[in-house]
Amino acid sequence: MLINLKKEDANLLREFLSWFRTQSDKPNPKQDSIRWLVGGSVNLSSTLDEVGMIDLINDLDDISLPILNEENVKHFVTTMLEAREVKLNEDISIRCLELLGRPIPLFMQMLTQDLHRLWRFRDDSRPLTADDVDQVFNELVRS
Repeated sequence: MLINLKKEDANLLREFLSWFRTQSDKPNPKQDSIRWLVGGSVNLSSTLDEVGMIDLINDLDDISLPILNEENVKHFVTTMLEAREVKLNEDISIRCLELLGRPIPLFMQMLTQDLHRLWRFRDDSRPLTADDVDQVFNELVRS
């Protein structure tokens, strides 16, 4: 998004980053229950350093997320769905991993959220299957 803003209009990017910094500084963080999370697949600092705007994010902390392994994915998927009392087959988490490739938490959350919706709103209460994962994944990719 930032690179696209820069390509469109460098001033627009600077305005956006200035606006964001102002929003995240108000009110005083010690009195604020809202925390901002900025995520991306590339290093934000180096991207903005390249375009000469690192000064606008020097109050952010860089946090690298660990790469999730198969066990982490199984735990995430089953915990997210079972916490909502969704009935599911054992192969659900493996199919999620196969379809997602490198498991990115945001995409895993989106997939499990839509699996929950599918299960909740269908006419029967049969457990979710790998075919359901395929259906939900294909709908996410197309939208």
